[in-house]
Amino acid sequence: MSKAGRPGGRRRVRRFLERTVLAAMMSVVAFVVERQLLKAVRKKGERTREPPSRVLTATPDRVPDEPER
Repeated sequence: MSKAGRPGGRRRVRRFLERTVLAAMMSVVAFVVERQLLKAVRKKGERTREPPSRVLTATPDRVPDEPER
């Protein structure tokens, strides 16, 4: 049978395999990104939001170069 007789048999199979492999790779990437995102969200949520222990103020007569610790 000549090439003209086949309706893109090899191309169809090749395209199917390429798309399958690409879909699998994209799924892996999406899984890794989602895991990292969830880990970052959980880590951010663990931080407590405490008010600062003291407030630094600057007055015209005293402007600290470095805050006291």
